[in-house]
Amino acid sequence: MNAEMRHRTDTGRAYAGATMHAAPGTHEAALEALRHVVPPGARVLDVGAGSGAFSLRLRDAGWCPIALDATVSAELDGIRFIESDVAALSSVIEPESFPVVVVIETMEHLPNPSKFLRDCYEVLEPGGVLLLTTPNVLHPYSKIKYVLKGKYWLFDEIAYWSTGHITPLPEWLLREHLKRAGFIAIRWGTGGYFGATGIRRAAIRLLSAAARRGAQLPSTGEGVVLIMAAQKPAG
Repeated sequence: MNAEMRHRTDTGRAYAGATMHAAPGTHEAALEALRHVVPPGARVLDVGAGSGAFSLRLRDAGWCPIALDATVSAELDGIRFIESDVAALSSVIEPESFPVVVVIETMEHLPNPSKFLRDCYEVLEPGGVLLLTTPNVLHPYSKIKYVLKGKYWLFDEIAYWSTGHITPLPEWLLREHLKRAGFIAIRWGTGGYFGATGIRRAAIRLLSAAARRGAQLPSTGEGVVLIMAAQKPAG
């Protein structure tokens, strides 16, 4: 991410010593969804890798990750990293050079997600797979907040400045962006936890069953994040 979008939440959680900036359960859910569409062993470009926590998790699960971000740490225990703004993806990565691209909690920070998805399409090999996550703004909890306050969950003035969330992407809109970029076999799921407690947690759990209805990818937890998988045509 560039200097204007380098907002990362301090969660106090880590994987293999690397800070995890996503909501609880997001990385685990994304990994399970990836297993559903691509067997371990493939090379994976982790775009917007941040601290590299998901890259480390990919490596430990059997994939061969390369991390890309403007602020990726050079201490990723042997994982190669590419220091670049994600918006420059197509200028730093060769066309059709990766079988898998993952984008974890990055799309919501980008001012032009449609162009970014076209760049992802360009760097994927024919038949390659893109997997991404973004806040699930159509979760029932988020819908209730919108009705009451006119703002989606994680998309308000506070989130704008503290997390850099500038682009809400509901499933239908993200699907249209993916189709416009050329992707096929588009599937969705949900995962992750809100981290709420008490009565709020109980209410969210009741609402979360609706968030998983109709999912085509493994969906776990409370559905705090939307998970999308799509494929570049083989030829």
